[in-house]
Amino acid sequence: MDFAGVVEEAGGGVDDYQVGDEVYGCAGGLADFPGTLAEDIVADANLISLSQVFTTGGSDP
Repeated sequence: MDFAGVVEEAGGGVDDYQVGDEVYGCAGGLADFPGTLAEDIVADANLISLSQVFTTGGSDP
């Protein structure tokens, strides 16, 4: 299950990501569904990365 979004909160011991960071990653898998099925998720910090091209409704630069 892939996702992209903005960090709203980081758990203890997470130093690589801050609130407001734009990220993308993998939240595991569920059968053949191609993406996450929730507005908010808890993601493993080892399975996400900072996004270099994250847009909200616009086109890529």
